[in-house]
Amino acid sequence: MFAPQALAINTGEAEERGERDATYRSHVKNASGDNEVVIPLAPAQLFEWQITLADTGKPAPGVKVGVWASQQEFGSMSTVKGKTDDQGRYRINPDAGIRFGVTAYPGKGEP
Repeated sequence: MFAPQALAINTGEAEERGERDATYRSHVKNASGDNEVVIPLAPAQLFEWQITLADTGKPAPGVKVGVWASQQEFGSMSTVKGKTDDQGRYRINPDAGIRFGVTAYPGKGEP
């Protein structure tokens, strides 16, 4: 299983990031002619948890969850969203990155 990744092939963009390029961006690979292109894919980094309500300890169904990923220590992020099931569980395979964060939002009318 692999992490979702955007690939940019033969765009003419630099394959290596500039020193101050902190954007979340596609993996860039330039090739010429009939050359074989090899692009390493990032492994999946699954986030699986159960969200419970602090006041009751009961599972929190229908909670919107987002897992953000950043490709650098400091820089922009990309978020993959999901929702908890009826037992408050979620499983999200975020975009490739080295830093991650989770944000959860209660359902409508919930504290």
